[in-house]
Amino acid sequence: KSKSSKKSGHQKNGSNADGQEKSDDTVNSNKSKKSSGSNSYLEQLAVPRSSVIDLLQIGKCDFGDVLLGKIKENDCKSPTASAKEEPVTGDEVTHAQDGPAAQTEVTAEDEKISKKPSNEELNEIKPENDYKAVMVKALTKVKDEHCCAEFRRQLDLFRTVSHKNVVKLFGLCRDKDPHYMLLEYTDWGDLKQFLVATSPSTTPPNGSVESKPAAPKPPPLNVPQILALAHQIGRGMDAIYKARIIHKDLATRNCIISSDFSAKISMPALSRDKYSKEYYKLKNQLQPVRWMAPECLQDDDFSIKSDIYSFAVLVWELFTQATELPFKELSDEELVAQSQAGKLDWKVAEKTPENLHKILTSCWSLNPKERPSFSQLVVAIGNCLQSEYPKEPPAAAATPAPAPATEPTII
Repeated sequence: KSKSSKKSGHQKNGSNADGQEKSDDTVNSNKSKKSSGSNSYLEQLAVPRSSVIDLLQIGKCDFGDVLLGKIKENDCKSPTASAKEEPVTGDEVTHAQDGPAAQTEVTAEDEKISKKPSNEELNEIKPENDYKAVMVKALTKVKDEHCCAEFRRQLDLFRTVSHKNVVKLFGLCRDKDPHYMLLEYTDWGDLKQFLVATSPSTTPPNGSVESKPAAPKPPPLNVPQILALAHQIGRGMDAIYKARIIHKDLATRNCIISSDFSAKISMPALSRDKYSKEYYKLKNQLQPVRWMAPECLQDDDFSIKSDIYSFAVLVWELFTQATELPFKELSDEELVAQSQAGKLDWKVAEKTPENLHKILTSCWSLNPKERPSFSQLVVAIGNCLQSEYPKEPPAAAATPAPAPATEPTII
């Protein structure tokens, strides 16, 4: 236990790890002084490292470790956001209503780090009384400018956007190294794991998601439930767009879901281990090439239109219940080559309602200008729900808590 804590750089009560490089200025840039405005909002976000307890390491992202933990509700910060939630046409559409509340009892323990947390330990990170579950992203690669910039970019995204379908930023720990970004977490966790758990298929997608012959599987999602998830994620992305921010890694693995069937956009980006098969090293960076628009692969040209391309892939994942990778028959090298040559032949998933085929297919247009906006997608999906499934029963209410909440590789 003590060895893994020392190695990962996360110690009890927030003490510095031996040899850990100081990172006081890395939230902004190693080469520039922090402005007074930047200082102000960083102070507003400040949370003492000692407030974060019961840490469990679950993987690694590009710039450091990803952990789950708990924080007292009184210690959570509420940064002033510039992108407030706005009503959208079809905003009230929902056919997947509240599911049963998952078990939320927590056993208070000393702060701990575990490379491979058990199912019982993962249950213990769920909220109890005034504690909130959090996902912790630690900046450990403080000498890498790209990593520091990406940490700051993600911090700005979740600080700026305030929407019920985007995870909340609960604070930033800067009093000890490494710095911690504290993001909202949910009781059912990783959306991709949820999709796999509720899928009729038992085969993990190309080895990227672990599967166990555990308890009886919950029933597969129906079309209205899938559309409800797509509708929520589309609304969250529309809020991100209105904040003039680009996500760059939109996929089911980077969304979370709660037991009230609420989907939220997040950014665990576990590119180093759990979802390593979904990333490919391109131009010296691990990139989710199967979700990326051709202009991103060719020219590093990321925009809201490339996020829309990724959103259509995410909808494809929803309807296939994440049981396979996009273009699984192609190697990463072959996929990149075909995408850059404009030869990828995207088709909507089999269960997709026919009146969504055209708009989803247009999301994959080679010309970014021909792709729809997120607001158009939200309206189209909402209208589809209202017209095609106006009286569909809320089957989610009968869906038991799935395996993702207890798998050791959540998010």
